[in-house]
Amino acid sequence: MKAALSHFGRLDVLINCAAIRDVAKPMMETTAAEVERSFRINTLGPMLGMKAAFQALKASGKGSIINVSSGNGVRIQSGAVAYSTSKWALRGLSGCVASEWGRVGIRVNTVIPGMCRTPMHASTNTPEIIAQYEPMIPLGRLSEPEEVAQAFVFLASDDASYFAGSEIVVDGGVLL
Repeated sequence: MKAALSHFGRLDVLINCAAIRDVAKPMMETTAAEVERSFRINTLGPMLGMKAAFQALKASGKGSIINVSSGNGVRIQSGAVAYSTSKWALRGLSGCVASEWGRVGIRVNTVIPGMCRTPMHASTNTPEIIAQYEPMIPLGRLSEPEEVAQAFVFLASDDASYFAGSEIVVDGGVLL
C-alpha cells in the first residue's frame, strides 16, 4: 500500500486475484494442511489485502475492491474440497465486507471466471481437456484473459458506482 500511495498518491481499486489450486482430491484424501493452505491464499489473503487497503480506499471516496472467486465457488465439484470451499468462503467474505464498507464509499464485488487460458489452468488446458470441456460451454470455447478483464474494468469504473456485493459471472454461459 505504501508503494502504491507513494507512486500514485491515492488508491482507488484493489483486485484480489491470487489463487492456488494445487489439490484435487476427494474429501477423505484431503488433509487439514491442504485445506488450510487453500484458505490462507484464496480467502485469508484477500481479507488481509482488503484490511490493508481500507484507509486508502476510504480516503479516495469511491474505492472499489474486486475479489476473484471461481465457478468452483458457485457449483459443487467433487474432488475439489480445498479449492472450492475457499472460493465459496471468498464470496461470503465479499458480501459481508460489501455490507460493512459501502457506507464509507467502498464497493466490494466479485468476479467469477470460468475456464480461461491462464497460467493457473495451463496444466489442465491440454488439447484433450479443452476438447472435453468446450462442448459444455454454451459459447463453445474457453475465455481469453482479456475477455474476463473487461469485468474488472467495468467494476473498477464509475459506471459501476451502484454495484456493491454483486457477482459477475464470466464463464461463457456454463452457470446458466
